[in-house]
Amino acid sequence: MMIDNMAERYGQLPSTIINEATTFDLFICDTAIGYKNMIEAEARGETTKPKLTQDQMKAALDRVKKESDGKISSN
Repeated sequence: MMIDNMAERYGQLPSTIINEATTFDLFICDTAIGYKNMIEAEARGETTKPKLTQDQMKAALDRVKKESDGKISSN
């Protein structure tokens, strides 16, 4: 589906996308589509805010940091 989206978005044949696109191109296209969908949802009055509160997100981050202490290599 992503190849079709990229081909349509950038006016290229799918075969050209397959042969020439990089993972960075896929990332940029996916980000652009996600942003477009978010703007359209907001225009319809739908919320695009996270379902977790800021405190819940901070607690999850703190938990991951605590669990990973000493497990992450600097190399």
